[in-house]
Amino acid sequence: MRFTPAVTKILDSSYALKWVFNMAPHETIYIQWSINQSTLDIGDHIFLPSIQISTRDPAENSGVVYTTAETLYRITSLPVQVTNLSLSPAHPLQGEPVTLAATLKNTRTTEVQNITASLILPGDAVSITPPNQFVQKLGGSEQKQISWQIQVSNRGVCRGSMELRMPEGSTLAGFISFLVLAKPELTITFPTAGSTVTGTACHIQWLASDPEQTQGSLAVDISYSPDGAVTWIPIVEELPHTGEYLWDISELRSGREYYLSVTVRTSDDRSQQAISGPFTLSVFTDTIIAAPNPVGSDGAAFFLALPPNVPDVTLMIFSITGRLLFETPIGTDSFRYPSAGYWNPVDQGGVPLANGPYIYVLIADGKVIGRGKMVIQR
Repeated sequence: MRFTPAVTKILDSSYALKWVFNMAPHETIYIQWSINQSTLDIGDHIFLPSIQISTRDPAENSGVVYTTAETLYRITSLPVQVTNLSLSPAHPLQGEPVTLAATLKNTRTTEVQNITASLILPGDAVSITPPNQFVQKLGGSEQKQISWQIQVSNRGVCRGSMELRMPEGSTLAGFISFLVLAKPELTITFPTAGSTVTGTACHIQWLASDPEQTQGSLAVDISYSPDGAVTWIPIVEELPHTGEYLWDISELRSGREYYLSVTVRTSDDRSQQAISGPFTLSVFTDTIIAAPNPVGSDGAAFFLALPPNVPDVTLMIFSITGRLLFETPIGTDSFRYPSAGYWNPVDQGGVPLANGPYIYVLIADGKVIGRGKMVIQR
């Protein structure tokens, strides 16, 4: 970038300031020039002629010329300065609130009144509360802190400015630029709301990624709640992110609804939490169990804890004398039969089964892998 020397006096002849530089796609470059006001008095006017910007695309050997409007400015002297601009946290997270604080300082020894400080951030993806800060008066040499709550929904660099307005005039009082970081992305894929987990272990599964860092940098905390997501009990903490964890549920109360919380955290303490539930735990040590048992008029459901890599599975219902009454194939990845609702106790022809005891058997690859007894009692 090339700058011309400073100018102390401009007569009738024109004077050009010229910058030459190359820009990458979507790059932003700021050009700033200042006018020394020491030789100007309050109330004087300064005339800025039009500014011409010429661009050229080397690939297409073409260019465009933009011309701005001529502008007339009046020199004012505002007694209030903006100092101590600060952002908390320094690197806000996408979609989360951040506080921008600044100090208004009265440089005069006399009181000034009716000061409005406005924060200007471009784009519809930015929320500012409140947009304007009004200070009714500042005593001589007094300082006052003001602040805004900002929420930015897009990640990346956010740039803005602050404007001061007083009865004496207005001025651009400061610039601000900060980086908005994305939170990790997280989805719990199992267990999901409304599902039933059977057996003595729950295979927790999730998907997580970090737009700012590599996947290996994520750590995972997992907890569960037995009381409607009010109280959380840790399952595991500081677990390396692998996308899965085998949770031992053998000591938990069966038939109860639970919630699951998974939190992923980056090395710079950005985190994301996902909650799943309610889901039901059906804890048993066998591969199949019927509930409720005795079976009432609403029917029953069979909860499964199938071993891995089993071939085709079949559920059979026998009378107490060993006569086959009902059979149905079951998917090898099933946790429940039927997948929703209850099985109506009928034989293969649809005739309701009489009250009394029955035997249910689970068959895989021609072998019995689970069995139990149930009583129909309507």
